[in-house]
Amino acid sequence: MELTYNKLLILRAIERLSQGNEFRMVHRKTIAEYLGRSLNMVNRLLVELKKMGLVENPVKGGWRLTEDGRKLLKKLREEAEGKYQKTSKGE
Repeated sequence: MELTYNKLLILRAIERLSQGNEFRMVHRKTIAEYLGRSLNMVNRLLVELKKMGLVENPVKGGWRLTEDGRKLLKKLREEAEGKYQKTSKGE
């Protein structure tokens, strides 16, 4: 399975919405409302992300990033920052 734009949006939403939450979990309905997407779409993508090992749902309705999911977002953020720095320096 590939990491699509919508899957990345869900990962970033979970990251943002779970900040300050002791268990770092977010309800799927909260994710759908935050992104302005349908609950059905969010459910489907969460299942796909779970199969990819990027999210988990240890309790009913509660979703959080796995260690692999956090590492992936960190890597993508660092790559984007590196590209920005290169273009801003005129390289």
